[in-house]
Amino acid sequence: MPRAITVFQIKVVLRSLLRREVASNDMTFALQKFIGWLFTIGGVLVAVFSHQIVFPGLECLLGIEAIVGRENVTHLPEGGYLFSNPGAMMRWISIVFATGLAIAFAGLFMIFRARQKNRKLHDHFSNA
Repeated sequence: MPRAITVFQIKVVLRSLLRREVASNDMTFALQKFIGWLFTIGGVLVAVFSHQIVFPGLECLLGIEAIVGRENVTHLPEGGYLFSNPGAMMRWISIVFATGLAIAFAGLFMIFRARQKNRKLHDHFSNA
């Protein structure tokens, strides 16, 4: 013969399910915050070292002629080069710096959103 289910039993089951959901959401929020911190730290490092990233990194990828313009590069006999367009170099450094800041702000936004969602979820479940 089926047993009658009481309201108290339903509340107990629902609360246990909600606690499990809060625990799984806490893990999701922890992962979002971790990725946000990685983006923030990585973006700040890119912004701080932008002038050191441009010369070795972009020079290998694009070539100095593409960065400062072919007419502004003088190749030396021993294999080096001189360039006479520092404005173009500053433009590339500024672009890398701005990209680093954008990544850092995206990371901070992820951290902020994860904290806000986590707070709203805990408030909702604690009031239930």
